[in-house]
Amino acid sequence: MLMSQPPISDTFNLSPVRAGFLTLLAALFMSLALVGEATADALMVQVDRQSIRLNETLNLTVRYEGRQVASDPDFSGLDQFDILSNNKSTQHSIINGNISAFTEWRITLSPRNTGQLLIPPLSLHGEHSKAITITVGEAAKDPISGKEDVFLETFVDKSTVFVQEQFIVTYRLHFNQSVDSLDTGQFNISQARVEELPRVDYQTTVGHTAYGVAEFRYAVFADASGVINIPEKTWTVRTTDQPGMSRFGFGGGRFKLHRVKTKSLAITVEPKPADFPASQPWLPAQSVKLEEQWSRSPDEFRVGEPITRTVTIHAEGASPEQLPPLFNGNGTQELKFYPDKPDQDKHLSAQGVNATRQESVAIVPSRTGDITLPAVSVSWWNTVEKRLEKATLPARTLRVAAAEGRPQTTVEREAVLAEPDAPSPGPVTSPQAAPASSDIWPWISGLLLLCNLVTLLLLWAQSRKKAAETPVTESSNSLKDALRRLRQACERRDAATTRLALLEWAQVRWGGHRRLQDIGNAAGSADVQRELTKLEAVLFAGADNNVDYPLLARTAEHLSRGTSANHATTELPALYKTG
Repeated sequence: MLMSQPPISDTFNLSPVRAGFLTLLAALFMSLALVGEATADALMVQVDRQSIRLNETLNLTVRYEGRQVASDPDFSGLDQFDILSNNKSTQHSIINGNISAFTEWRITLSPRNTGQLLIPPLSLHGEHSKAITITVGEAAKDPISGKEDVFLETFVDKSTVFVQEQFIVTYRLHFNQSVDSLDTGQFNISQARVEELPRVDYQTTVGHTAYGVAEFRYAVFADASGVINIPEKTWTVRTTDQPGMSRFGFGGGRFKLHRVKTKSLAITVEPKPADFPASQPWLPAQSVKLEEQWSRSPDEFRVGEPITRTVTIHAEGASPEQLPPLFNGNGTQELKFYPDKPDQDKHLSAQGVNATRQESVAIVPSRTGDITLPAVSVSWWNTVEKRLEKATLPARTLRVAAAEGRPQTTVEREAVLAEPDAPSPGPVTSPQAAPASSDIWPWISGLLLLCNLVTLLLLWAQSRKKAAETPVTESSNSLKDALRRLRQACERRDAATTRLALLEWAQVRWGGHRRLQDIGNAAGSADVQRELTKLEAVLFAGADNNVDYPLLARTAEHLSRGTSANHATTELPALYKTG
């Protein structure tokens, strides 16, 4: 028996969903077939204005239709304009099955000159645009003052300078509208150092028109002789119609772009004058002066005790790098110098650069008496008077006293003994005989003297006995305590505490007021003396703390075991020959 089959027409009966899908697919194929006509490549340009003034800008729109591109048209032909901005965008769309795509460049141009300027044909992927002619007129001027709304003046205070002498370049910007933004570019000069100085703002009147003025100043120091050329530059100034033209403002309103130019400058730089001392550092400046300060009065100098002297050099029209060092060497044979690191600073004003250099040095005298402190002088070239000058702190005589509590040296004792004794009054005589009762007084005086002698002998014997019983132990304990404190300070590498502990130990060991130099002399070792000098340099000159503290502790221990300073001096060198 045959089975029945469905009608043929039912086999191709499609659902509404499938039918809609096939319709959309057919439309897509039809639209793709028309893509070639809808995406025909084309390059078009247009400007918002064809007649402008020199201080105005125009907007150029370049549009490439047909397909997305990654490259840009060749804009090198726009050499009669400055390109201030260039914004690129792309867009794709499908409208009623039609596909469109384009890439667009929006460019802001500023003319460089007046006259008929040409925007040449641009090209991209074989497509070319049409050329456009732009008419550029002179910048608008104020009808009363005869000046533009924004104009610029250029000044230099000197046309001829010596090498490394300061000269100042000033750009004076005038504006009678509020300045919203300003682009001056970078101020750089080859073979010269440039310092930007504080800006000066004020108001002035040109004709009958009020202008705000902003002065931009730069201090320039030429590094080599010859001619320095400062090229012409173009500034971009954007103004707004909002009030407040006397200052740079921010806000809305209508904006206007101005292009103003500086003037080119040529400065002649001469070499150092022949009459300036070849041995002195070259320092050109408007003025130079020296001043000094003391941590204590210089009349209070004592042997071995430091006093800090601070000398400052002030120079107008110079930079800190030009100022020479003030202290050379480590002092004299009679005065030890422990210099600190110098301090340099500069102050910028509208008049230029002012520099200072400050040096501090701890001065330690090594003997008593009058000692001459050398003069400090700086040679400099007066750029105002065009002559050589010298700033000087004159030499001075220091009267150095002995260290407080220190016993007199042999030389000092001999100086005292060499002074003539005051005449002693002689016996009173009389031409008449003395009374008979005066003969008893010599016997009374002799008896009193004998009693005094007996008393002194008894006191001396008692003190000897007491010294034999207890002082040795007390002295020993005191010396041990001083050594213990010294060892602790050395272990901590504390320079200040170590110095005090050394002086305390030396006073206990030998009595009287002692100095570090006394310890070095007693040790008789160049190594010990060097470490003691380094210890003072750490405290008074800010030197690195690389003192050999264990050596100082061992030296004190060894000297403590000696019977005398001289005995310790003879034994100490052998101890450190192997160490």
